[in-house]
Amino acid sequence: YKNNDRHELSELPSAQQIYMKLKKALKDGMEAGKLQSTPHLAILDRRYYDSALLPHIIASLSQWVKNYVTGVTLEEIIQYIRDGVGELKPTGGDSDSKMLNLAHEWARTFLPHCLSKVHRVGFGILRSEELEKALEEE
Repeated sequence: YKNNDRHELSELPSAQQIYMKLKKALKDGMEAGKLQSTPHLAILDRRYYDSALLPHIIASLSQWVKNYVTGVTLEEIIQYIRDGVGELKPTGGDSDSKMLNLAHEWARTFLPHCLSKVHRVGFGILRSEELEKALEEE
């Protein structure tokens, strides 16, 4: 299914600007000790995520969501992803409402939670014998 009103994120005029701002916020966060880059990107300060990264993530995510949700403006989508409240009346029915709810939860809860896990212990996938061995080595 191809709708003429839908665009790939890379085709949107502000996608490159959003990417560059997000890249700068990531670099600034690492330099300030709010983020860590090894062994993978990790959030060390949730307030930094909320203030410096989240606006850019919402901007990018909202443009993607706009391709799949009908009957609401981009501004309404941004507000809903940011705040999780609003009197939105998407014309696509239940699936549009679910998409908006998922986008809100992904940006506000799931992504920062996953990026806050620094190592396998935090993820809960380090076996007890691996933990004991690691503690012995320290």
